[in-house]
Amino acid sequence: MFFNQPVRLLFVGRPAAEKGLPDLIQSLCSLLRYQWTLSVVGDSPEVDSSLDRALHHLGPARVHFYGRKPNSAIPDIMRAHDVLIVPSHYETFGNVALEGMACGLPVVAAATGGLRQLVTPGVNGFLFCPRDDENLAAVLRIALTHHVLLESMGKMGRELARPYSWDIVVAATQVLLLKLLS
Repeated sequence: MFFNQPVRLLFVGRPAAEKGLPDLIQSLCSLLRYQWTLSVVGDSPEVDSSLDRALHHLGPARVHFYGRKPNSAIPDIMRAHDVLIVPSHYETFGNVALEGMACGLPVVAAATGGLRQLVTPGVNGFLFCPRDDENLAAVLRIALTHHVLLESMGKMGRELARPYSWDIVVAATQVLLLKLLS
């Protein structure tokens, strides 16, 4: 899956600063010696001068902006990548991370909000300190050099996402509502 090809990294989300895309781009500048590409799915970010310099440094062959895609297309996009990165400064639950796990992707996520409950380091992904480009780069360096681990984490992520399937959530909600009504 990974050998002799760049690791396909994915960011899905709004390009707002609190979603951490500028942090991700900055951290990738120190990882040019590794083989990777980054796909960004979501509205195009507003590019300030520092982000513009970082993107220029990375080059157009490394970072691809695909714009907004319909929700129905996201699972196929996720399955076409190797690692999902969720660098949000704050995340209440982490739906994108859960969707990535359900698609078999290991998740590299900021240790914030609900992401801390979804991602177990070394099991289904990695956590890093939010807003810390160097820590994110260190975690990504591990992900970019341990392909077998990424594959096993993707499989484990799929298993850990099962309790969040709509069928299970609906059934649990029905049970709770019946309890409350009786």
